[in-house]
Amino acid sequence: MQVTIAGSGGWGTALAILLHENGHDVTLWSHFETESKQLAETHQNPYLPGVTLPEGLHYSADPACAQGREMVVFATPSFAVRTTARAFAPYLAETPLLVSVTKGIEEGTGYRMSELVSQETGRTVVALSGPSHAEEVSRGIPTGVVVACPERELAERVQNAFMCSRFRVYTSPDTAGIELGAALKNVIALCAGVCDGMGYGDNTKALLMTRGLAEVARLGMALGAHRETFAGLAGGLYACYIGVLNPSTFGFMKSIEILVMVVLGGMGSMLGSILSATVLTILPEATRSFDSYRMVIYSLVLILMMIFRPGGLLGSYDFSMSRLVERVLFGKKKKEGADHE
Repeated sequence: MQVTIAGSGGWGTALAILLHENGHDVTLWSHFETESKQLAETHQNPYLPGVTLPEGLHYSADPACAQGREMVVFATPSFAVRTTARAFAPYLAETPLLVSVTKGIEEGTGYRMSELVSQETGRTVVALSGPSHAEEVSRGIPTGVVVACPERELAERVQNAFMCSRFRVYTSPDTAGIELGAALKNVIALCAGVCDGMGYGDNTKALLMTRGLAEVARLGMALGAHRETFAGLAGGLYACYIGVLNPSTFGFMKSIEILVMVVLGGMGSMLGSILSATVLTILPEATRSFDSYRMVIYSLVLILMMIFRPGGLLGSYDFSMSRLVERVLFGKKKKEGADHE
């Protein structure tokens, strides 16, 4: 099968490796030409350290690489799914299988990722999700996922494409349940981490998992999902025990990133820190091809800030709801009073 994967992050690359090993002809699309060339030349992806990309993978930064392919897989970050699907839409007329593997919910609309692809392409989309870390899939660690689509034939064709001895794929008609479970489970997982941080034990975490999963299932049902889906591979229970974040994660480089966020935004401004954290979270994705120079860039940013704006972008300014209300409600009255005088 000829396959294009839209998105060369860790997850998209891991699936490209998997599909290539399954015997498919795979093209990995990157948003940036420099990134695509780097992958082709080095056979390494910074998001998958220690993993060598196999010979035979094709690389492109042109959405036209989807033209005439039998399956296109959308694996970009959630914020880029809609724009990527829109860019690929003109080249998908002859593509029978569209697959969304991104987890998340669009901010502002509440749409699921497969809904975004469907809206932009006018096509039925299969969703693939489950407890599946990219770094483990890329190393061949056994994994199980679910592909969901109301049209069973499409789901089974995607299942056959991805299935192998180390990557088990199950089918479901409940697209909403699979995608909502994948996104909403993170709320429970974060709360489980808070429980650990507060020193609570297994009793508290068991209570959290049980009641949290029940609430997620109720929300899912209200949005059209099947209740039983949330007890399956959607990952609600599994997410509470994953060890992705641990103290060793916060090494020297991560500490520098956090320092830059605080200094760049303003030492006395919570709003500034949030703003700079948002910018510095998006920038690495946009400058991935310069990953080895990131520390130098951060150092230059700090030096420039210390010279030209030592207080940070917002200095000591911080958002205040009471100040905003006072300005909206009473600012006009004060001005009218001054005019009257």
